[in-house]
Amino acid sequence: MGHVANLRAAGRRDKVVDDPLLNRCGIQVARTVAARARHAIGRRRPPADADVASWVRSLRREGLVVVEDFLATEAFEAVRSAATAALDDPSLPRDHVAPGDNQLEVVWRSDLDERSRSTLDQLWCEPRLAAIATAAERASIAPGAGRCTLQRLVQRAGSDHEAQLHVDTFYPTHKAWLYLTDVDLADGPLRYVARSHRLDPTVLRAVYRESVGLNGPSRRIADDEVRARGLRERVLTCTANTLVVADTSGYHGRHQGAPGAERVALHLEWRLDPFRRRPMLEEDRSTAIT
Repeated sequence: MGHVANLRAAGRRDKVVDDPLLNRCGIQVARTVAARARHAIGRRRPPADADVASWVRSLRREGLVVVEDFLATEAFEAVRSAATAALDDPSLPRDHVAPGDNQLEVVWRSDLDERSRSTLDQLWCEPRLAAIATAAERASIAPGAGRCTLQRLVQRAGSDHEAQLHVDTFYPTHKAWLYLTDVDLADGPLRYVARSHRLDPTVLRAVYRESVGLNGPSRRIADDEVRARGLRERVLTCTANTLVVADTSGYHGRHQGAPGAERVALHLEWRLDPFRRRPMLEEDRSTAIT
């Protein structure tokens, strides 16, 4: 495409602009600032539930919120049992992702039978979680909207492509995990740098350097960038039934665990177009082929 077409394309959700001239002119920095401004003017109605309002304040301030014992005990045990049965069912379609040497197994909500889906919907369609997503994305997020999956991550000897700190994209976007197992260092826990989701001159300079250099879709974060901002990393070990919601435009990665260890979670991802925001986010459908 020519420069004019690429300039038009810069107003879409594509992670990068494949145009060296526009990047030298600062188009990726401009997209980053514009997307944050568009997000900031979205709906600001505070959640009615006091607990949810507190969690949302933490998420906006830190880029991360951690809620222990999110589901009632009976509901959690039912969810864990249904998740185990689904993962152990060889007839279910699933994606197998190899982020380096580790193995990530992904079962989509839309591939589950009605009984299993209704049980796991006690998390995926949990009203408080939808309220967190609505407040975080500043858009109407219905229960069950976005990308809902069941995930099992198995640690192998070697390395993980997600180990280095990185950002998913240039605009605010959120992921959530309800851990169905205890997560220790051996299990490959999430790493997150609190308050790294905020823009400042250090970030914008790094965005520019990346855009005129590698121009990778998920910018990798050097240790000196974290130090220059005076931020600290947090490694999220936790007990089962802990909910974690993170803004993945902030710095995050995955600790490399011990071979054979695994963690299981129900996962959600909400990613709206930063410039063409739909009034309602729909459920993503399965891409699994086996």
